[in-house]
Amino acid sequence: MDTTKQLEKVNLKVKKEHRLGNQQPSSFSMEKVQRLSRSSEYTQVSGSTGQPKHKCKDCGEIDLTKFGFRSDNSKPYNHCKSCRQKRNIDTQRKYANRPDVRAKKQACGRAYVAKNKKKLSKYKKQHRAINREQINAQKRKHYVDNKEELLKTMADYKKRNSGIVNAGCTKRYAAKMQRVPAWLSELDNLVIQEIYDLSRLITKSTGVKHHVDHIIPLQGVNVSGLHVPANLRIITDSENCSKGNKVEDIVCSTSKDVVNPFDLRGLKVI
Repeated sequence: MDTTKQLEKVNLKVKKEHRLGNQQPSSFSMEKVQRLSRSSEYTQVSGSTGQPKHKCKDCGEIDLTKFGFRSDNSKPYNHCKSCRQKRNIDTQRKYANRPDVRAKKQACGRAYVAKNKKKLSKYKKQHRAINREQINAQKRKHYVDNKEELLKTMADYKKRNSGIVNAGCTKRYAAKMQRVPAWLSELDNLVIQEIYDLSRLITKSTGVKHHVDHIIPLQGVNVSGLHVPANLRIITDSENCSKGNKVEDIVCSTSKDVVNPFDLRGLKVI
């Protein structure tokens, strides 16, 4: 009997089992369907014997082992697995870029990170330690390939968030000199960031450039201060540059240009 007719006969038997109420067809029927449908003797219903019935419409592949099979009738798809994958890339990307899908994925990611923070931190440290050279090479290659775009992005970010950038640079500078105390809280960091934002705002409103100064210098001759909100003030750039690194100049200073960041009365913001 022709292989195609055998397959059709077995398919009719499977459908009959479904009509009789059997949700799962017999294992014998399913094995026979799979064996017949994937057989290399799968031929045309009409025409010369031996011609392959299925041929990929894109690449012309005829090897049935490289085809996927439908779950409803166990017939091979019109395209091989590799071609189907290529054809579905655009559809998959459109689905992945949908706002609701992206939001759901991001929410799941944040929930997983929050639940497994210690585990992920440990894994990242181990991964960086094992693949340090490879990671550095990838970073260098990415920077070289996208240098202009990265520099433009960094410049735009610094322009939009100058207060955050200045606060971060000063904190990094102070950390090198071990002047950031371990007991500094998140609220203190927020206050420091606001002081730098206020300095930028005063510069914009008055037209005179102002700096955030450490009242007690971080590298004083006799005494050194800490990078904390209570040790910060806003002064003009000229006074900050001429102040030097002396505590006496600060204690005796009576300049009217000194701004206490915690006392904003009388400040006119444009």
